Amino acid sequence: MTLTTELDPIGFKDDLRTTLARYITTAAAVSSARAPRLSQAVAKEMESAPLVRGPFIESLPDFEKGGSIEQLVADGALHAAWRTLAKSEKGRPLWRRQLHLHQAAAIGRDENYLVATGTGSGKTESFLFPLIDALLRQGGLERPGVRAILVYPLNALATDQMHRIACLLFRDLDDPGITLGRFTGQVRSDATRRQEEDRLIHTPTFRADFPDARHASKNWLLARGEMLEKPPHILVTNYAMLEHILLLPRNRALLAGADIRWLVLDEVHTYTGAQAIEVAFLLRKLKARLGIPQGQIRCVGTSASLDPAKRDELARFAEDLFGEPFPGGDGAVITAERQLHPDLTAGKETEALSPPEWVEAGRILSQLRGQGHLAADNVEHLTEEWNEAMREARLNALVLDPQHPFGEGLIERLAGIAQVREVAKALKERALPFADLATRVFPSKDSESVETAQKALTALTSIGVLARPSVPGAFPLLPARFHLAASGVEGVALRLSANDKEHWSEFRFSRNGVHIDDAPAYPLLVCRDCGEPYVEGWDDGKMLHPRPEINPRSKRRVLRLIRAGEAATEIDSDEPDTETQDESAFEFFEFVADTGALADGPGEGVL
Repeated sequence: MTLTTELDPIGFKDDLRTTLARYITTAAAVSSARAPRLSQAVAKEMESAPLVRGPFIESLPDFEKGGSIEQLVADGALHAAWRTLAKSEKGRPLWRRQLHLHQAAAIGRDENYLVATGTGSGKTESFLFPLIDALLRQGGLERPGVRAILVYPLNALATDQMHRIACLLFRDLDDPGITLGRFTGQVRSDATRRQEEDRLIHTPTFRADFPDARHASKNWLLARGEMLEKPPHILVTNYAMLEHILLLPRNRALLAGADIRWLVLDEVHTYTGAQAIEVAFLLRKLKARLGIPQGQIRCVGTSASLDPAKRDELARFAEDLFGEPFPGGDGAVITAERQLHPDLTAGKETEALSPPEWVEAGRILSQLRGQGHLAADNVEHLTEEWNEAMREARLNALVLDPQHPFGEGLIERLAGIAQVREVAKALKERALPFADLATRVFPSKDSESVETAQKALTALTSIGVLARPSVPGAFPLLPARFHLAASGVEGVALRLSANDKEHWSEFRFSRNGVHIDDAPAYPLLVCRDCGEPYVEGWDDGKMLHPRPEINPRSKRRVLRLIRAGEAATEIDSDEPDTETQDESAFEFFEFVADTGALADGPGEGVL
């Protein structure tokens, strides 16, 4: 249990904006010696530039619940071998925890399906639990041979999922005899098991998942050689390597004795256009090579980017991709619905805190964090220290029942507070501007009360995310997160002036040249070494244009903005050194500042 994260979106936004502004103005700062007015003007404008938008606040409530693995085993929906979870220290929470409804809905399903649920919804378990259950029921695990192929679009995803499957098989289920192998480019063709194992056991992920293990399970096949000699039951790969397995004779042994019953495509939305056609033919080639009849394989596609409203279209897409039938209507797609924590809808609101009281609670929370009282190794004393601080501040509405663990005590208290319920309902499945939600929950009339309202919402959110059940993986009462949209300044475009000492009159933040009051404004370039300002334009023989696309055949010119004389001068380098270049070597280039028309010589309005 880690409670040390400070949630302060306003402070973070201010810090981020200051850092961005400082970086942008120093990365290519205009020399204050060469162009003091331009240097000051750009720096001042940067102070108000919209570099960071937000913050926005979002809450992603928990999903509808189905039965637990314990209940599903008791009902016969899962194999009895799952009872091993109850005996495992790591597996016991999974044994008792209620599955998401969409995870439970995939167990025992007799048809192909797509999982179209959001990020972090446990899509993997929606195929992994029924897949492993099918292997346990099929039996004959002493016989090698691929029975399930899991295809991922990226090696990083394949590696991450391999570790998740390994944890379930070799730790939580106490190694029931199902073998697992990853066949991707990250596994060297000439590496031995000892080499791959040595590399694996020293990774932070393995040490975290198997802290006491000195070796990987023998059923976790790590080297290509051992996979070719004894093909794994579950093969993790990508579509490119699957094609190599089919094409290259040296890899064909991997599918010897295969009895493929499961085929899973993760991130199925990535298979579009030509790539979708390639993968569709690849899967048909796989089935033809192994003589797999239609209907033998359970096909599953997962994605957080599918539109559940287009179920029939998704079913046709899946049929074309897999070459297998998918049921139409509701049967083709498993979706998920989020719901508020049950305690937020049960009973009635019994308490309400004023904005200053929430601010004070937030201050106490920050103080306790700073003193280390909310550290993970202090869980047993959290409630006692929290209550002592709240009583001293006379915030009795936040004093917890000492008989409950800290997180569950917070759930009991906060669930009955009016503002907590209002925030949770307002954020259900949507994000809102933080400032708007603050004034909605804590109505404000002046700038001082608006600031207090935002501090109050910050405190409420910070406390709400700590209201978490003791069960590992459970959602907090208020699972909120903040978003900021940061961007740099695209560039500066200058409107030039022949009468100004620095040869400019106005500027706009813009990546490309623009027009200011119908006059061309040219992109500003700054030497990173000395801060010398230049402008960029495109010469088509008649005009100097601020953008190249006006005449694709135009010649690019880089012009020094300020020099000893009155005319700008052309240089060839993007980053010239003004201290060493001989001005007599420059080509003089003259044009009308307000129109960009080329000029034959000096004159009124000519640069």
